[in-house]
Amino acid sequence: MEFSPIKIRFHWTEAAAVQAYRWHQQGSRFAPRNLIIYAILGALIIAGNLGLRDEDTSRAGLVMLSLGLFLLFFRSRINEWFFRLRFRKSPLRDLEVEKEFTTEGVVTRTKLATEDLKWSAFSKLLETTKGVLLYTDPAVFHWVPKSCFDNEEDYGDLVVLAMNQAGNYQSVGMEGWRTMMDWKKLLNQGDRRTR
Repeated sequence: MEFSPIKIRFHWTEAAAVQAYRWHQQGSRFAPRNLIIYAILGALIIAGNLGLRDEDTSRAGLVMLSLGLFLLFFRSRINEWFFRLRFRKSPLRDLEVEKEFTTEGVVTRTKLATEDLKWSAFSKLLETTKGVLLYTDPAVFHWVPKSCFDNEEDYGDLVVLAMNQAGNYQSVGMEGWRTMMDWKKLLNQGDRRTR
């Protein structure tokens, strides 16, 4: 069986990186490390609430309650701000990126380097309405924007290929879009690029 490689090219700007990071944040909301952070924030809020009941500890309780609520509601904005700072210092910012997807893996080329990863290096596939995140680690992802594909069929072929090769499919914000059942039907029909 032969597979026609899929090639895309895009500009890795701060806006694209932040968009990918937001999808990553949505997809990893219930990751174990995030649950630990939520537990700590919950403990801060509870301790602050308990501290407000006693006159001697009311100031400390108010500080803990305020800090807990602030971090709970603004944590994602703070994380995004730090992500933007790191990205602005990154040598990868504002580069032209070319990706080639084959049955063997993914080749990523920029003017700085070429990276050749086998599909076994990817542990998770997160599909969004704007593209796909391919994870090599729970916090390290490769963004594949949907807008870079020539047509919907090429994008669908990539998702099916990645599901076959990498496994562990998840989706975020896909209401009214493709669901896991749609992809299972595509997987059962076979890949149109395979001859």
